Amino acid sequence: MIYPETREANTIYPSDEKFDNDKLHYGGLRTPDISSGDTDISSQVRFSRPFLMNLFKGFITEVSVIPREKYEIDLFEVTRIFHNKLHGKAIDIKCVERIHHIQRLTTGEFQLEYRYQELLKQKIESLIKNHPLVTIQYDVFTKTLAIWNSLLVQWGIGSFKNYDYRYSGRALNVKMLDLNAMNQNFMTIDILWMSSKIFNLPLSQIATSSLIEMAIILHDQLKKCFEVFLMLNPKQIDPNYDIEKAIAFGSKNFRSFSNEILPEENLSNFRHAELKVVKGFAKCFKASDPKIDYAYKTLNDLELAYRTFEKLLIACILKATGKADF
Repeated sequence: MIYPETREANTIYPSDEKFDNDKLHYGGLRTPDISSGDTDISSQVRFSRPFLMNLFKGFITEVSVIPREKYEIDLFEVTRIFHNKLHGKAIDIKCVERIHHIQRLTTGEFQLEYRYQELLKQKIESLIKNHPLVTIQYDVFTKTLAIWNSLLVQWGIGSFKNYDYRYSGRALNVKMLDLNAMNQNFMTIDILWMSSKIFNLPLSQIATSSLIEMAIILHDQLKKCFEVFLMLNPKQIDPNYDIEKAIAFGSKNFRSFSNEILPEENLSNFRHAELKVVKGFAKCFKASDPKIDYAYKTLNDLELAYRTFEKLLIACILKATGKADF
């Protein structure tokens, strides 16, 4: 993944790719077919379609066999962080925009020369000074994103067939993106980070008006989803409530999944949010929780906004790098 950045002091930038402005006019969503007979080595596919499909199917299969209650625990814990450490401070795309590229550079995945290490250190110190809560916000963001990806499977929102643009046509030779990483989830932090950077150079060179508009919609829906999901659990959490033991007491599936947790009945009035969606014919026999119904709707809207943006982004990159004719 290449991480373009806006021109700020003490920021480390990769080499910018030069684009032909005549190639930036967007003309459609469809990923072109690669059966044109192009034998140019530079145009050969970078990614394997079967491999990408297996990655994506593997993720869906893995999540589908995990009890729903596991994600209730995850949401409970991330909500605890949100209230105790952030005191309800809003979570949005800004924290990702500010720190994601820096976080990637500090993981050791990239080898930096000493002079760049010093610049990186200065950048981190400046960031923490100006935005002292950004690391906690980013932690809440990424953990909640992981929950959403799992619920897209658990709640039947995400569909394998809707993401065929990732592993077909000339998308298999897309530059700037790591399709292997993308196909291990529905929504990825890398794509969300790029959505925050298309308003500035160098990504603004490939951004169409449609892509920019979709990024704004995506960011609005992200903020809305955080507001909904991080308020599903009570603001005041009983410090004596052991959610894992309480769930193990009432759920046979969770006991089988995590047999090391000793069940314990919850004798207090405190209850965590149950991420149980009642759909279709089942609603005739059991009332659904309006809060969970609304959370389902907001996540459904987020998935559509994300998928539309990602598809547009791939099309714009292909168009700008001359790998597709629309």
